[in-house]
Amino acid sequence: MLGPLLVLVANLYNVWRSFGGGPDGVVEAATTTPYLVFGSVRLVGGSLLVFGLVALYAYQLEAAGRLGLVGFAVGMVGTVLLTGSAWFQLFVVPAMATEVPGFAEAARAAQVGQWLTVGLIVPLLAQIVGWAVFGVATYRARVFPRWVAAGVVVGALLMFVPVQGVPVVFQLAVASMGFLLFSGRLETPAVEPDSDPSQSESVGG
Repeated sequence: MLGPLLVLVANLYNVWRSFGGGPDGVVEAATTTPYLVFGSVRLVGGSLLVFGLVALYAYQLEAAGRLGLVGFAVGMVGTVLLTGSAWFQLFVVPAMATEVPGFAEAARAAQVGQWLTVGLIVPLLAQIVGWAVFGVATYRARVFPRWVAAGVVVGALLMFVPVQGVPVVFQLAVASMGFLLFSGRLETPAVEPDSDPSQSESVGG
């Protein structure tokens, strides 16, 4: 619940800065106190989101079925890599901005080679696709309310739109899932939807 909300706070800072609320360039911003504070907030939020995804999947493990496993695995890879990116931005980018400011600006804009561009884009694609599939599996599992599962799917897909503030839909949807899990306002997880009932009966004797 806290993970996506902390990431949301950090993203709101970036939106505020992009509309003239702070330094425009990464070189000017990376050595400021707000950059370090909100960078720390984003790193903590991303780390909590990793553990949150484990909890959300574990609660509906059987009901989410194979689709849930695929979404969990891909989403986990993307979320972990993006959390690593948050670490890089917090600890490495300020040093780059001081020592090699030209490279810092180019790296931020993904203009320093195709390989680095791949390294920046692939984690984002993995998170978007993984969480969207996970949301579909959650919708089918019916453990969480369908409106919140649909919110995760829509929110994840909206992150394909390169507009500041768009990820807020995804972050609020995941935070809502965390709140529902934390508050205990959920149905008892059901059996995996694509399992064979006859097998369950035979095992039971």
